[in-house]
Amino acid sequence: MASIFLSYTRGDAAKAGRIAKALEAAGHSVWWDRQLHAGSRFTAEIDEALRKADAVVVLWSRQSVESAWVQDEAAFGRDNGRLFPVLLESASPPLGFRQYQAVDLTDWSGRGKPSGLIELIKALDAKEPRQQIAAAPAPPHADRVHRNISWPLAAGIAMVLLIAAGSAWWLLGKSGPPTLLIAAADTGEAGQSRDFARQVALDLTRFHPASLETLNILDSAQSTHGADYRVEIGLNRNGKSAHADLSLIVDGRPGVSWAQGMDGPADRPADLRRQAASVVTSVIGCALEADRSQSKLNTSNFRKFLEGCSAFQAGYSNAGNDLVPTFKQTTQSAPDFAPGFALLALSEFNQLSPGDTEADRVLVDDGKVALKRAEQLDSSLEEVTAAEALFHPWDKDQWSHAFPILDRGLQLHPNSVLLLGLKSQMLMSVGRMSDATDAAREARGFDPLSAEATVRLIDALAYSNRIQGAYDELGRDEAVWPDATDLADARYRLDLRYGDPRQALGKLQTMSGSRAAFDQSWERFLLARINPSPAAVDAALQSFRDRYRRDPANISGYLQALGTFGRVDEAFQVTANPVSLDSLEAGTAILFRPHMHSLMADPRFIDLAAKLGLLAYWRQSGVWPDFCGDPELPYDCKKEATKYPS
Repeated sequence: MASIFLSYTRGDAAKAGRIAKALEAAGHSVWWDRQLHAGSRFTAEIDEALRKADAVVVLWSRQSVESAWVQDEAAFGRDNGRLFPVLLESASPPLGFRQYQAVDLTDWSGRGKPSGLIELIKALDAKEPRQQIAAAPAPPHADRVHRNISWPLAAGIAMVLLIAAGSAWWLLGKSGPPTLLIAAADTGEAGQSRDFARQVALDLTRFHPASLETLNILDSAQSTHGADYRVEIGLNRNGKSAHADLSLIVDGRPGVSWAQGMDGPADRPADLRRQAASVVTSVIGCALEADRSQSKLNTSNFRKFLEGCSAFQAGYSNAGNDLVPTFKQTTQSAPDFAPGFALLALSEFNQLSPGDTEADRVLVDDGKVALKRAEQLDSSLEEVTAAEALFHPWDKDQWSHAFPILDRGLQLHPNSVLLLGLKSQMLMSVGRMSDATDAAREARGFDPLSAEATVRLIDALAYSNRIQGAYDELGRDEAVWPDATDLADARYRLDLRYGDPRQALGKLQTMSGSRAAFDQSWERFLLARINPSPAAVDAALQSFRDRYRRDPANISGYLQALGTFGRVDEAFQVTANPVSLDSLEAGTAILFRPHMHSLMADPRFIDLAAKLGLLAYWRQSGVWPDFCGDPELPYDCKKEATKYPS
């Protein structure tokens, strides 16, 4: 069997993953850049993997033919007689590779085993790379494929819309793809700022998020002028702390378009560097979106939009509470700016609280108005798709409508971290934990620098009962980004439920100096895990009960504690409270986690699912939650469901 080096571009990560899985199933070992070991130099490890590989399988697509990385790896395979080219899309390979006939997987969806895949596996089994023969006929119009243009065209957006928006770089006189320069700022310590900026540029090049796929990323050692987007970074260290200042200068716009500061411990430089690379990814993605829009923002509005959009992109699930005023101001000043209305709708959704209050109804109504305007202006935006999935309709049958909307959006934006992340969250809400993990893994693949995407994958693995897989993923990320704050929090959550409770207790006690009731409840929970005596368990649950009595909507922690300690009767009694049930509707994902198995194993769980609208979705879709496939489940989900009217 062959040792395979898989060469692909970040935008094709999902397809690359399916091919890697198929090759591994055929008995081959596959190396691709998700297997990078922390602490090693990126290029050095790639070189080593290439040298050791028996075969270099190169995935050609419209994006990868433009990638210098892929071309270099393909050249190595060609020059050493190990090249196995594969066509993912109707794209003509670069000069120097067109004489090699490629296996055609352009129509493979990942299911079944088409003739092209069988052909590739047979060639790899024999270790016989494609011979240098007359090239296969070029796909229709292959020579007319536009190179070095922005990604909407590659995604299938009509040329007329690009012209109307003025977003095609060649219309602006650009001869190549837009460039992003990462340089040291005049502020900060010169040597440290220069080194830090270069490291951020290398991180962006190494992990190259899908949203930046069309950019050429430079550092100050490569260029000092002429970039379309210039990010300047200044770094100062003062004792135990470090502070980085980031600013964005956009070619053709006066002054600084965006600026942000960030702090971190001086002895954890990787943490601060990751924050910087992630926020640069967010703000540049927002700037590209604004520049592609049909509505051209003035300088003030452009700055305001970048401020809100970058915050939203950096933390979709937590950003909404602060961003509604920002996007309202943007849309009032630019009534034809579709991205502003789409993000306004999403930000208003993020403000919703559990339950059904008058304030929530106002937010829903306002959000739908903003969404309607965004749809009128540009229904193709991924943010519009996300808002449509969340807002239409606003009832218990939302999942039956949301998943088709998300799937349509992902056909147009297959690399969308936003849509994949939202889909993963919704899949967990209906108990499809394995599918949720797959979506989270895809999202992470398209933006490896995103802390949110990384943590979502770790959580999804844990909640789908792949506990060791979650710890393995966490360990790999910790090695790359030692002492990263988000990873430390992810380890705490893993240890809280599934790992060493003593480790979690130590972390909890350092997280908060106050002895708030919330912390006391979890402290007693961990003490009960360390010593699960009846007295310790009762003390933990009593602390949660006291909290619950003060606020019946505060059910999540209490219910999970009941599930952990097997107090099934009390759990179903709690969920009978209408206030608690309304609160649970906003967070049904907690019901399907491994520590809730005692509840899922009780037939009363189907009654609870019916009240929450879950049973209606399972019946309508024909896709039942993962736990229903457990051979040890003491009842049949579908038979139990017949007791409830359709």
